[in-house]
Amino acid sequence: FPERAVAGIEWILPDRTLAPEFAAVLDTGYLRGADLWHVAMALYVSPVAGSLAFATLDSRQSAVAEALGFAIPWDLETS
Repeated sequence: FPERAVAGIEWILPDRTLAPEFAAVLDTGYLRGADLWHVAMALYVSPVAGSLAFATLDSRQSAVAEALGFAIPWDLETS
């Protein structure tokens, strides 16, 4: 990738297990693998889900993220 395309991207390295976030996600809906990890990481970054948008093209991931309170920037049904 060109440097300008990734210049604003930073790695987020949790300093603890994401078990509480995994539990919160799985209490809300069924996800697994990377889909589960990404939503859990979003909760780690923003424990108040409403303060962060969650962008995905996966309908199940979108539904779980929205149920947790994340803003979804587009409607997958009409996109």
